[in-house]
Amino acid sequence: MFKNLGISLKLASGFAVLLLLMTALSSTSLWKLSHMRGDVHLLIDDIMVRALLAKEIEASIDERAVMVLRTVAGSGDPSALREAMARSRAQFDDRLAQLDKLVASDEGQKLVDGVKQAGQALAQAGDRAVALAAAKDPKAMAFVESSFLPAVAETRKAAEGIVQRQVQVKKDAVDDAEATFAWTRNALVGGLAAALLLSTALAWALTRAIARPVRRAAAAADSIT
Repeated sequence: MFKNLGISLKLASGFAVLLLLMTALSSTSLWKLSHMRGDVHLLIDDIMVRALLAKEIEASIDERAVMVLRTVAGSGDPSALREAMARSRAQFDDRLAQLDKLVASDEGQKLVDGVKQAGQALAQAGDRAVALAAAKDPKAMAFVESSFLPAVAETRKAAEGIVQRQVQVKKDAVDDAEATFAWTRNALVGGLAAALLLSTALAWALTRAIARPVRRAAAAADSIT
């Protein structure tokens, strides 16, 4: 059937196939690159922000722990220590609220809820330690060691779980972006190779289609002479 087609129709069909091939390759590559761009934005705009917030939560926990220990030990101005503790608690609550808004997955929400629960226990233990210290109760330091410091460690552990989660999500995003890049690169190389082969085949077909009638005409002329 293809042999019966005219030269112009054969060439048009061949170039149409070539055009469709390049269009499909370009569309697929653009889709893949768009997906990779989304992974990069996730890495920059989402993962890093959550990790930073979790680190700031850890810093507020450490600051509050220092202030409570200084209060119980009677080191420093009580008024200034109370202000510092209130500031660190407000920072903790603010960063946790921001983090809660950014979390979308069930696993991430579970980690945030764990920080909330641990933070509540930490706040209660801190208030109790400060109250005992204000009353000059000799059991204040023992309470700090038995209850407050374990609450600090538990809250830090919960916050560190969020940081580790972001590290894993970052790794997954990077791996996905690298896989997308590799696929796009291979598709482009393969598509260009296929286009080159098809172009070569079209050129060969064109040359043959032109040369055959010329040879026939030359043979006919020789037979006449």
